Amino acid sequence: MRKFLRKEPLSKEELAAKFDHFPWVQQLVLVLLYDWRFRLVVLALALVVAGFALVLLPIWRSTPPGFEPVYRVKMIDFWQARALRRTALAEIATGRTHDGISTMRSAVSNNPGDMALVREFVDMMRQYGDPHQHTAMAVQNGLWLVQLSRTNLVELELVAGLFDRFLLDDFVVGMLEPLEDRLSPALEAAYAKALFMSRNPSRFAARWARLQSRGIATDDPSLKLVHSAYMAGWTDGASAEAGQRALDEAKENPGSAVLANRLQLIVSEHRRDVETYGRALENLIQMRATSLGDHLVYWQLLAESGRKEKAIELIRSNVYEPRTGDEAITLARVHYEFGFPEEARHVLYKYARHFAVADHLWLSLGNLLIARGEWQSLGQIALEMRDESNPSRAELLCLSLYFEGLSELKQHRESTAEEAFQKAAQVSCENETILLKIAAGMSDAGYPGPAQQLLLKNQRVAENNADYWMLLGKVSYELRDLPTLAYAAAKTHSMRPNDAVAIQNHAAALLSMRSMPQEAIALTLELYRRQPKNPPAILNHAAALAQNRRYSDALRLLQSLDVSRLDESDKTTYHLVLTEILVEQGDYASAEKAANAVDRKFLFAPEIQWFDNALKRIQTKRESQGSQTTDQG
Repeated sequence: MRKFLRKEPLSKEELAAKFDHFPWVQQLVLVLLYDWRFRLVVLALALVVAGFALVLLPIWRSTPPGFEPVYRVKMIDFWQARALRRTALAEIATGRTHDGISTMRSAVSNNPGDMALVREFVDMMRQYGDPHQHTAMAVQNGLWLVQLSRTNLVELELVAGLFDRFLLDDFVVGMLEPLEDRLSPALEAAYAKALFMSRNPSRFAARWARLQSRGIATDDPSLKLVHSAYMAGWTDGASAEAGQRALDEAKENPGSAVLANRLQLIVSEHRRDVETYGRALENLIQMRATSLGDHLVYWQLLAESGRKEKAIELIRSNVYEPRTGDEAITLARVHYEFGFPEEARHVLYKYARHFAVADHLWLSLGNLLIARGEWQSLGQIALEMRDESNPSRAELLCLSLYFEGLSELKQHRESTAEEAFQKAAQVSCENETILLKIAAGMSDAGYPGPAQQLLLKNQRVAENNADYWMLLGKVSYELRDLPTLAYAAAKTHSMRPNDAVAIQNHAAALLSMRSMPQEAIALTLELYRRQPKNPPAILNHAAALAQNRRYSDALRLLQSLDVSRLDESDKTTYHLVLTEILVEQGDYASAEKAANAVDRKFLFAPEIQWFDNALKRIQTKRESQGSQTTDQG
């Protein structure tokens, strides 16, 4: 039977001897092994370090399970958040609502992933928040709660109530629109109301009819009043009179006066009734229930009615601050339209730095500088956008590089302009509007290459937008990149199947590829039937007929065109198709004349390959005829 030898444990001396090459470590080990009091001290220190790590290191998950990205906080942050919450509730209870909201905001910043805490804060702002002071905070935390809860309907109702109180109807629409087929009755009412309040009366009417057919929420007093406003503004006769009477009665009721007057603003704006608008606005001022946007509309109505001086006086004395980036842009536009471009620039610059999410403000500021030709200022703004002090510099990087490139180009520094555009093309751009603006701008400036790179890199951002594919097709055409052009044209056509431009571009791409003539002729025939006198439609259909070997029909179409009125690109298409027809009909002399009028710079690779083969056939035939003539001689 085999016996296993068990290794004896090392003695203290043997263990210490293993550290002979490190004397100070050896001494420490000996003290640790022979002095029990030292061992206790070391253990206590280890526990203290572990305790400090547990309390002071951000290792505790704050966000709900499965939520991405994960937020981790310190234990001390948990404790501080609880203490601040208790303080905030005490301040609210004693009527110090402003202090309570500020303290609760600090509590949430200590533990932002605690959904119960964020929900309590959102509800606190819904009840006690001041729309003139807390709008940015309401938007940020309301949307954050929706994100944390994964669009839970209960939380959506709370946030919709918050946004409604803060007059943020566009945010309600944007939040609920993706879920419009699975809303709760309360959210159905909130969504329909927000549609009307955000100046979408036709969509409100459709939603109202849908709710009535399903028996949902139409007995809600607020929603019924909104419907009365719709009747007052968008119907005629007795229906409009009944709607206006309902609004006037609601203005006398303290419980509905604010909503009724706000609805009156919308009706009066639609009817361009400056007097009624002014009275409703004055009522809302007395109730402290106006926004800057209400005043902006009033100033524009005054100007339309011939009272521009009064409007300018009100603009000059305005004390209302923009609560959102959109309001800031509208304020700047009003200043610009009234002849105050410097004030418009000041507004955009001020609030671009004020709002946390301000990419559209920087874009508007850049557009203003571009319109005024202030290229040096545009370059300075570009540098400031990505300065270390700007918390949004990462999101603004692509736009700032585009502005820098445009500034350099207009100051005749082409090499640095191209370098900036190339850098912009390598940057992620998460804003669809800005992405398309930058790509279109680079293409218009003569840089389709960086524009195409930018679009392809950020395809996921805008791939559901037909304008993205249209623009990608345009820059690919400029680059003579037929595979990308054909794919983009097909995508555009699939998203806009009845659009004439989309049909024409798809057909033209197929014809240039010369690989799917039957598909091409189906498209060109549809377009030709719609636009029988449109030269591009005629040319494309003639090309499709020729590629389907219907040469006589193709020639008749070409003969219906006045070549002198075609642009250079269409002239090349005309002579290329004519060359194909004449070669196939055996008229090589006429084909050679047509081929001489073809400008290769307008051709794609498959067309060039076909054209070269056609020229070889023409040359071969000419040489053959020359040989025969010589032999006969």
